[in-house]
Order: sequence, then structure tokens, then C-alpha cells
Amino acid sequence: MLLDVRTGVVPFAAAASRDYATRQAGDELSVAESSRRAEMQATTDALQDVARGVLAFLDGGSPARK
Repeated sequence: MLLDVRTGVVPFAAAASRDYATRQAGDELSVAESSRRAEMQATTDALQDVARGVLAFLDGGSPARK
């Protein structure tokens, strides 16, 4: 995540990763579709975790972790 601020530097860094297991849904035509869905869900979960940390940092608190 990159924060573009014109008045200074935001000294914040975070990393997150998530695992997400799933089964192939009936409407998916291939394992690749199931894999892509799981990848998108894991990415979404990780980005939400990082976003919570950024918000906590900007509010003056320490980043909260799950």
C-alpha cells in the first residue's frame, strides 16, 4: 500500500498474508476458477488487515492485529 501525501512522509509499513481453502462450486467450470476465487478472497482479507493497521496508525494508535 502506498500513501501519497504532499506534506511529508508516512512512516508505516505492514505485510499480511492469508490462506483460504475452498471447494469447487457447482457453477465453476474448472479448478482454475476455484483457485482464482480462493486467491481473490485471500488477497481481500490480507488487504483489509493492512488497511486496518494504516487506519489505526493514522488515528495515533498502534496497528491492531487479528
